[in-house]
Amino acid sequence: MVTWNHVRRLPRSLRYHLKRLWHFRGRRWPAPKLTSLPRRNCYVAFIDLLSFGSKVAQDVDGALGTYDEIFREIREMSPWWFQSTTIAVVSDSVFLTSMTLPEIVLACRYIQQSAIFNAVLVRGAITHGVHVEARHTQSLFVVSPALVQAVRIAHSIDHPSIVLDSALEVPLSFYPHAGMDPFERWLFFYEGCWVVSPFFPYFSHSTRSRISHMMGADPEHKSKYEWFLGLYKAVTAGEKLLP
Repeated sequence: MVTWNHVRRLPRSLRYHLKRLWHFRGRRWPAPKLTSLPRRNCYVAFIDLLSFGSKVAQDVDGALGTYDEIFREIREMSPWWFQSTTIAVVSDSVFLTSMTLPEIVLACRYIQQSAIFNAVLVRGAITHGVHVEARHTQSLFVVSPALVQAVRIAHSIDHPSIVLDSALEVPLSFYPHAGMDPFERWLFFYEGCWVVSPFFPYFSHSTRSRISHMMGADPEHKSKYEWFLGLYKAVTAGEKLLP
């Protein structure tokens, strides 16, 4: 076995090149071989925080504080409620993965409502499909047809909501049952698609009031808030909101 004591007897220039070669061989590659990574089918959500990019650009400390508030409840609930859920934040966007539909829908509910109480509307989508993800040292690699589809759907909708991909089959467990408070529902079928409920029992009126206040402060985007208030009105009116 060649040791450094053997190398020390070599000319200085050769020692230098051998030392560089050893350091190179000892370094860890910056990325795994992505083609060898396992592929999994899971639920993926993409959420765009509307107009939040300007806040990130102008007040990064304030943006970080807002994110802390948005994720506070989810952080306190994990891992009991979100055992298979992962969350990644990239500036003004959030993407989530989960092995179960209930977990990812519930996570989106909390993110959406917390964002509203922090004066931020969201727009997003939930899909299901192939997802490849790897974390290596300090790097993250994501190659995901499911995420691409979620982004495409999110950018195609005009209203502030999180919708389900039309290809997803919604289990009967998400349908309302007799005597159920409509604000306990996790999903509503509204204007041709399934949307994640932004309401929670005991907080639904506060959510509506917050939206009304935001509309008064931002009349330029009045139609977005009116869509949201229309959903609230449909729920309180007792509409079935089913396909």
